[in-house]
Amino acid sequence: MYPSISPPTSSGIRSDRRRRVALATGAAGLMAVVVAGGYLATSAWFQDTETVTGNAVSTGTLSIGERTGLPLQVEGLLPGQSVDRSFTFTNDGSADFTYSISLKNVVTGSGRTLTHAQIEAVRKSITIDLSSAGEHAGGTLEERPRLIGVGDVEPGDEAKVDVKVGLSGPDATDDAQGFYATFDVEIVADQKR
Repeated sequence: MYPSISPPTSSGIRSDRRRRVALATGAAGLMAVVVAGGYLATSAWFQDTETVTGNAVSTGTLSIGERTGLPLQVEGLLPGQSVDRSFTFTNDGSADFTYSISLKNVVTGSGRTLTHAQIEAVRKSITIDLSSAGEHAGGTLEERPRLIGVGDVEPGDEAKVDVKVGLSGPDATDDAQGFYATFDVEIVADQKR
């Protein structure tokens, strides 16, 4: 006996037809992309180019300029006395800045032989007050004052710092006689943000 062959069903014909339509559509889409890409790659579009020369970049400066009234000189200080001094500095840069003032590298001595404790006591009896731009900081040679981030100095302007140096009456003993100190005044300018 021969195997029986059944006639194709309508769903099988539709499935085959869908495949052929999908393949034909895909091939047509691929051809469109190739043709368009070739057209864009070979077609002419106008273009113009110019080069502009002479461009430049420069940076600003932050500079503490002329200082007056430094170094500070105070001599012959007696218990209970204080002496007022001041110093100024200018902004020679191109940027506004705030500033900080501190005392550094304090070196003390005496014509007499003193113990470490006596030297420390005398250093605590010499007071130093700093004032500038409405801010104040007080201290001693042992616990030094610092003004931090004060003022607003524009280019070409000047800042003034008032300094009061004293020898506190009740804390000063005979150990303070002939005592001397040297120190650096450090001015740090920070660009205003």
